[in-house]
Amino acid sequence: MIIKDWDNSIYVNLIPVDDNKVFLPDRFWRWTGHFCDDLRPVLDDNNKIAPSGEILCHDENLPDGGREYWRWSYDGTSKNKWIADMYTPEFEIKGNVIYVNAL
Repeated sequence: MIIKDWDNSIYVNLIPVDDNKVFLPDRFWRWTGHFCDDLRPVLDDNNKIAPSGEILCHDENLPDGGREYWRWSYDGTSKNKWIADMYTPEFEIKGNVIYVNAL
């Protein structure tokens, strides 16, 4: 997931996907209790990302508390102490290309 914030900050987070669904983690990204069809930043009324906003699952069928449980800032930092941060690899921008070191 690559996000460009309103202040031109670029954030790169690697998230596990299976069959086009995001694997929402337990505390350590080892097991899941849910797969998300719509993990993305929160959008404002103009369908633009909220400045310095959050990434969360927008599925309607989340388990109780899921919307509060799985929340991250754009830099991948978890908003819940029981959930791990997203994996944020090193990356480099050259011209219009982002090179991600996913190893």
